[in-house]
Amino acid sequence: MTPDALTGAPAAVPADAPYKDPTLPVDARIRDLLSRMTLAEKVGQMLQLDARGGVDDLVEHYLVGSILHASPENLVRAAKLAAESRLGIPLLVGEDAIHGHSFFYGATIYPTQLGMAASWDPALLERVARATPPEAPPPAAPGPFSPGRALPRAPRGARVK
Repeated sequence: MTPDALTGAPAAVPADAPYKDPTLPVDARIRDLLSRMTLAEKVGQMLQLDARGGVDDLVEHYLVGSILHASPENLVRAAKLAAESRLGIPLLVGEDAIHGHSFFYGATIYPTQLGMAASWDPALLERVARATPPEAPPPAAPGPFSPGRALPRAPRGARVK
């Protein structure tokens, strides 16, 4: 990244920047992109923030790389803002649906992961994981965090007893 000598602003990114060329090797594209990013942009890419309060500030000020809990309208808005940003890096979108889509009216809410684990039934967790994504209204997150499969191997410890 070469800042403008007078303003300190990040340099504009040409439309034919190597990181945008899908025919180049991934390593070369990554090196090019990282060389253009400011420290704030690199830090922002490591953030995944709650978007229930809106997305403009998250994308434009915090330069987030990922958002959670966005309404369908906010997902569309966030994708547009990210595409129009200096680097045009798409957002990763997540939905913390570890026991159902609790932010979407009408979605099934399941027991928490600890409650599911108490069933000692891994197949049940797999059925819940498959049932959860279709209940989010489009264009909701493509990959919800739906329930983790971390079953304890022995019934000991404060979280299992």
